[in-house]
Amino acid sequence: MRSYILSNNKYDKYGNVIPNKYISPLGNSVTLYFQEPLRLDTNKEYEVSLRRASIVYCMPNISSALKNNKLTYSFKDVNNALVSKTITFDDGLYPLDSINLKVSLFTSQMNNGQDDSLITFSGDESTSKIYVYFSKTNVSIDASASNSILQTLGFTANQGTYGDGIIGNFGSTEMYEVSKNKAQLNPILNYLVTTNISTGNYLDGNVSNVLEAVPIGQTKSGSMTEYDANQISYASVNVKHIDRLTVTLLDSYGNDIDMASNGGTTAPEAFSVLIAITEKK
Repeated sequence: MRSYILSNNKYDKYGNVIPNKYISPLGNSVTLYFQEPLRLDTNKEYEVSLRRASIVYCMPNISSALKNNKLTYSFKDVNNALVSKTITFDDGLYPLDSINLKVSLFTSQMNNGQDDSLITFSGDESTSKIYVYFSKTNVSIDASASNSILQTLGFTANQGTYGDGIIGNFGSTEMYEVSKNKAQLNPILNYLVTTNISTGNYLDGNVSNVLEAVPIGQTKSGSMTEYDANQISYASVNVKHIDRLTVTLLDSYGNDIDMASNGGTTAPEAFSVLIAITEKK
């Protein structure tokens, strides 16, 4: 058995930068480059598994790093001129009510305290889709704007064709639109641990490189989830020549986790995992 410990701490215990190691800007992915590539016997089959994990809870579902922290809308003012505004959300973990509050306060402030319900989002619990309601027919939401929150809410950002053929913007005389996909605002229950050498496990019915789903223990920011595999799950190793090992943490939707906004790579070991490569029995 060969085992490797990977963490997103770029320094050793002496404060020196660890060589041959790359940490992603979000802090949720670590790559260890081997000076001597690991060569597996071509006549044998191998498996990779997660044995232990320590993960600090930092789970903003909206942040500048995730590129989903803006909502751009347009409306016509009293002079019938088209006005465009952009709402910027602070990094954080937002339920739908908090998104509505932010939008309501912003639109009210822009209109002298009136029309605080200019744009309202509502969730359908049976489908997990989102409805967006408009209080006026001349209000629209820009689906092509960069860093849009719409994809997190289930709308296919940058596509912008919905219902009666509206292109580029949401908003119509029907006064509402419904998201095409499910919203990704529900509490995250698991961290998905993936590697670049694993295959054979499934995510949403498709074969993926997910190694293990680690249940989240504590959901207070900065708290630590400790995972020690009692029943080890194995995934097939899909290569025989390994020159690097990459471990990436995703949320239960399969999205990248923004660990940098809560300390990430500047904090000691925001996550650490023990990965083992063994011969298949």
